[in-house]
Amino acid sequence: GFYVQGAIPVKVGVPSEQIYFYDNTAVNNGGAFYVGGGNVTVTNGFLGKEGAPNIAQAGNGGAIYLNKGNITFSGGSMSYNKAQKAATGTTTGMGGAVYVNSGDITIDGGTVQKNHAERNGGAVYANGGSTTIKGGKVTYNTADIDGGAMYLNGNLTFDSGTLANNTASNNGGG
Repeated sequence: GFYVQGAIPVKVGVPSEQIYFYDNTAVNNGGAFYVGGGNVTVTNGFLGKEGAPNIAQAGNGGAIYLNKGNITFSGGSMSYNKAQKAATGTTTGMGGAVYVNSGDITIDGGTVQKNHAERNGGAVYANGGSTTIKGGKVTYNTADIDGGAMYLNGNLTFDSGTLANNTASNNGGG
């Protein structure tokens, strides 16, 4: 995976190409990407696949952990990623695909499906900032506590797309 620290823009993929990140594991945060500040753009990226997920063990953000920045996901898919909780404490196991701390996330097309968080935010956990969905599908994600699809502490703009068949054991299945 990648570890990026500082306000460095990270661009992954180009519209005419596909790029794959799967079967990556981080002991803490961000199975495929950990970005500590800056902007991340993923175009036609495929993060995780059946039988080969990206995993944050005892951490957050199965595929991507973003601390103080922005992420744009355009096309491609984030599928089968997992955020696993630590044996003790309550601040891990969030954001099956993406965990954003104090930043904005935009999903512009593509598919975010079958991700799992052992606590909150089956697909996305966003603490602060704005979440924007423009087309695409957010489906079949699960959380063991709250927010089957998304757990948001901030603003949501849902322009178009599909948000369906997500499940949480407690509050906010969709």
